Amino acid sequence: GVLQLLRSLGLDEVQVPYSERFAKLSIDEMNLTVRSSNGLKRAGILTFGRLFKQLQIENGLFNLRNIGQKSVKEIKQVFFEECYSRLLPYEKAQYWQEVLDKQYSV
Repeated sequence: GVLQLLRSLGLDEVQVPYSERFAKLSIDEMNLTVRSSNGLKRAGILTFGRLFKQLQIENGLFNLRNIGQKSVKEIKQVFFEECYSRLLPYEKAQYWQEVLDKQYSV
């Protein structure tokens, strides 16, 4: 996937290609495992927008009940890939340009 490619380039911290138009999409669109999905739903995180806000908080997902390290990794990866796959072609080009600019601006 795209996230693995970015990590293979040496980018551990990558920005999620999130767009405000995704805000009302249900987390059910993500096809998470039952444990991860139920943990998010119990915490009231039902949309991409709410999940994005939770991810912005330091240790945001780790603060949720029944969400462990394995679930956090799964949620972040699936969320990233779902957001990326929903970008329009020109948005994908812009995203890659930002990644490359950040990588090679040293």
